[in-house]
Amino acid sequence: MRKAKGTLLIVLGLVLIASALGLTLYNMQTELQAGKSAAQVLEQLNAQEGLGQPASGAESALQTADPKQTASGMLPDDENAPMPVWQPDYIRFPEMEMPTAEVEGHTYIGTLRIPELGLELPVMSDWSYPQLKKAPCRFAGSAYLNDLILIAHNYATHFGNLKNLMPGAEVTFTDMAGNVFCYAVAETEILKPRQMEELTGTDYPLTLLTCTLGGETRVTVRCEKIGEIPAGQP
Repeated sequence: MRKAKGTLLIVLGLVLIASALGLTLYNMQTELQAGKSAAQVLEQLNAQEGLGQPASGAESALQTADPKQTASGMLPDDENAPMPVWQPDYIRFPEMEMPTAEVEGHTYIGTLRIPELGLELPVMSDWSYPQLKKAPCRFAGSAYLNDLILIAHNYATHFGNLKNLMPGAEVTFTDMAGNVFCYAVAETEILKPRQMEELTGTDYPLTLLTCTLGGETRVTVRCEKIGEIPAGQP
């Protein structure tokens, strides 16, 4: 009887080990596939950068603008008056939707670079759990309104190493119009999944978010803006 119980325990232990190994291999395969997919999309987006299509709202904002406003700013009524300082559309119309580009049926708003982690990733326009397996996604906000929140899985090829970012680390986001927004890490905090008010109720212009191992809490990296480079700046 004791021998039979011992055999059963050994078998159960082997089954558990095999299951754990299978899960580990599955996670590794998923992570590698996510990194490969992001790299392929990034290559296509880089080719399209600056050619993004205005989203609904962007066209209407531009179409209802004063006809005297051009890409170079507002033309003065007095031809002798000095020309005003040039401003890109996203500054003149910050409520406009961010332009997008489509790759393989998915919509993207730009690319994210974190040099300290060796990351350059495409960013999807909206988030869902299936889409998070492919690339980081916009959870909320806009780079134009300084309230952008980006989320991604904790794959090493995505946001898995966010916890290692130190204050001052550089982060850049480039939209599909070619505008570059430059940030620096200000602080990192750990939030619980239900702390939505703490996540969104912030003055930081960029927030990066991912799960901790096990998914019980969220690594939340807050970034402050340190500069921007508008596309087509004279």
